Amino acid sequence: MSENDNESMKPLRELGNNYFKDNLFKEEEKIMKYGKQLAIGRKRNGSIYYLDMREAARIVILGKTRSGKSFLIRAIADRIKKIGYSIVYLTDVKNEAFSSKEPVQEKFRHLLLDNEKPEGMRIVTLRPTFFKQIDRGSIPKANRYYSVNLGAMTKADFMTLMNAESMTQPQQIILEIIFEKMAGKENFSLEDINAVIDEINELNAAQKLAMRFKFRPLATSYFYEKEHEKNIIDMIRNDIAVAINMENFDQFGQGGFLYPEVFVSMVMRMVINARVKKVIPPMLLILDESSRFVPVDKNPCCKRDVMEAVDIYGRYGISMVFGVQEITKIPIQIVKQARFLCIPYSADVGTIRDCLIMSSMVRNIQSSSNDAIYLKKSLKKYEWLILDTINNTKEIVKITCPLSNHVETGD
Repeated sequence: MSENDNESMKPLRELGNNYFKDNLFKEEEKIMKYGKQLAIGRKRNGSIYYLDMREAARIVILGKTRSGKSFLIRAIADRIKKIGYSIVYLTDVKNEAFSSKEPVQEKFRHLLLDNEKPEGMRIVTLRPTFFKQIDRGSIPKANRYYSVNLGAMTKADFMTLMNAESMTQPQQIILEIIFEKMAGKENFSLEDINAVIDEINELNAAQKLAMRFKFRPLATSYFYEKEHEKNIIDMIRNDIAVAINMENFDQFGQGGFLYPEVFVSMVMRMVINARVKKVIPPMLLILDESSRFVPVDKNPCCKRDVMEAVDIYGRYGISMVFGVQEITKIPIQIVKQARFLCIPYSADVGTIRDCLIMSSMVRNIQSSSNDAIYLKKSLKKYEWLILDTINNTKEIVKITCPLSNHVETGD
C-alpha cells in the first residue's frame, strides 16, 4: 500500500476509533435504583445499611444541636422521595428545608453511595401567618405565607388555642359554649365571639369583660388570613414536597395563645385525611423538635393527633420521623412503636442506656449499663448507632449525605 493510500485511510481510521471509543467501549452510566429497602449509609464492613420501609415505619432520631440530626432526617427524606413518597416537613423549626431545591454541596458528595447523583427536589416552604408578629413585615427567604381554614378547627384545637388548661373550670365551660356557637363558620370575627359572650346570662358584666379580654389577642394575631389560604393537597399531588416553617416557634411561649401547636394539628389532620382517602401517595411526616409538640407532661391538641397517627395510621402508608434532643421528653409509646432509633456518636452512656431500655433492646435491665458503655466506646465521630426493634439488631452506620443542599447552620 502506498503512502498516499495510508494518508487517504487516516480519516476513516480516526472516525472508526472515535466510534468505538464513544459508543462500543463507553461504559454504561450506572444510576442508583432506589426502593423501599432504603439505602442510607455504610456499615463498618463496608456493606450498605438499609432502612426497611416496606411497611410504614416510625423513626426516632435523637440528637442535640450539631449532632447531625437534620443531616440524617434530610438524607432519609431525599431518598424516600425518589420512590414516590409524599414529603411533609410538619415542623421545619430552623427554616432549612427550602434549600432542598438545589443539589447537595460539593464538599459533602464524597459521602454519597456508589452511583448516587446529587439532586434537588421540588419543595415549597410555607410560613404560618401568625408569625407575622415575629417576622415584622419581612417574610423569610423562599417562603410563602399560609393560613389554615378556621372551619377545620376542632373543639380540641380551639381549647388548645385558648390555652384552656390555664383557665378555671367555669371559663373552660364558657369556651366550649363559644366554640359550639362558632363551629362551622369559616371566618368568624372577634365581634362574633363578643356577641356570644354577651348572650351568656350566667356571666356578670365583669366576667364578660374578662372573657372578651382573653379573646382580644386573637383579633390581631394574623392566625387566620383568608387571602393566604393555599391548597397544600394539590401541591403534594403535583409531586411537591411541603415544609411548614416553624422557626422561632418557641417565642410564643407557654403562657398565651398556643398557635404553633394548633397549626400543626390542623395541617397534620388535613394531610392524613388526604392519604387515608388515597388522594396523595404514601407519606413521610417529619416532626423536628417533637418534644414541644408531643410533650410528656402536657396535652395540646397536636399531641392527641400525633399519638393517634402513631397508633393507627401506619396501615395507610404513613411513616413518621421524630427529631428529638432528649429521648425521655417524648411519650414512651412513640419510642416503643418506633421501628428504628437513631443515636448519634455524641450521645452519652445514660442516653444510650435509656434508648436500649425504652425500646426493649436489652437482655435485662441489669445488663443495660454495660451494653451502653460498650456501644458508646464503639462509636466513632460522625457515626450513628441504629437500633432496629423488629429485627433486634444494633448497627453502627456512617450515614450518607442528603441528595439536596444542606444548610450548615443547622444541627
